Amino acid sequence: MEYTLKYVKSGIDERIQGYAGYLMEIPGVCSQGKTLEELKENIKSALSAMLEVLKEEQETVEPAFGWDKAKTTPIEL
Repeated sequence: MEYTLKYVKSGIDERIQGYAGYLMEIPGVCSQGKTLEELKENIKSALSAMLEVLKEEQETVEPAFGWDKAKTTPIEL
C-alpha cells in the first residue's frame, strides 16, 4: 500500500541535521532520521507499531505539530 510521507528538513546547526515527517493518511505515525532514507525506514517501523496499537486499543493519535511548509513524497510500505 502507498502512503504519503510529509517531511521537513530539520536541524539545530550544520552539524546536527536530519529529517522529520509523518504519514498523512494515518494520524500519529511520525518519526525522524539523519537522512531521508533513514526517515522512511523509521516511518515504516512507526507505522507497524501504530497499527498494532490501533488493533489492540482501537484509538487514533493526532500529530502534535504544524507542517505548513513541509514537502511530500510517496512511500511504498
